[in-house]
Amino acid sequence: MSAPARRVSVVAALLVGCTGAGDPGPSDPGTELSRDPAVVVERDVSGQRLELGPALGGSALVGPPRPGRYAVAVRFTQHRFVTMEHTVHESIEGSAVIELTDGGEVRACFAVADRSASDISHYQAHDGQDHHYESDTDNLLGARGRWVPVAGTHEIELHLDRLGYRSCEVGDELSPEPLTLRCSSIASTSKIPSAALVCQPAQVPAQRMLGQLSLMLGEDARSWGLRNDLALHDPPVGAEVQPYLLLGVGDGLSVVGSDDRSGRTLEVELAKVPDPSLDPSLDPTPLP
Repeated sequence: MSAPARRVSVVAALLVGCTGAGDPGPSDPGTELSRDPAVVVERDVSGQRLELGPALGGSALVGPPRPGRYAVAVRFTQHRFVTMEHTVHESIEGSAVIELTDGGEVRACFAVADRSASDISHYQAHDGQDHHYESDTDNLLGARGRWVPVAGTHEIELHLDRLGYRSCEVGDELSPEPLTLRCSSIASTSKIPSAALVCQPAQVPAQRMLGQLSLMLGEDARSWGLRNDLALHDPPVGAEVQPYLLLGVGDGLSVVGSDDRSGRTLEVELAKVPDPSLDPSLDPTPLP
């Protein structure tokens, strides 16, 4: 391309927590859990299932989460032709770690690198020149708070009211925009190789980064952050479609999705996911 690239770089920070020490496996449905020595929660959720969609193995048995570490590393890409002379590309890479402790505390950290680009050839450009545009955004956020069972359900709610930007380390100052997530444990499926934690972020502006790390569930399971077609050939996804974080127990999961002219793919594998960082050398390590 003859014209110089325009590059925008923004750095921010984000983190969220939802697991901790203890057995990281999901509880069996109907398990009676005590999150705090003074609190005993009784519930019967046996037989409940969550519909994930064919790409994620259909439906999964749901239960209340246990304390432990949960983690995921994601890589989503989308490459489309607006016309034969105009292409658009976006990629989202990042990771999330949530730790739930036996005492009801939650610690978490999130990192996202969002890259987008657009190319217009001189055949289409009004000035007869080639044009290339880029935009890069890097976000890192740490969070602390409490988790509590939601009475009469298999869910727990994470209240993350202490946030640390540009670091996973978090102080004691309360945030004016706390984060909230509702989480459940799911059993492994034919496409998800381990038990996992599924969390739905509340829809507030501060949680946009959590959406970038999330999936759409159902018949068209794919990246929630790249849910709409950049080339505008497909109708936009409706507002009723919600984001869900999918985190594997212990070492974690790797989730890779692509969307291009050949179709959409989504793969989930076991991986050793390090604590979130903006350092690209700290990539997840695939596990056998």
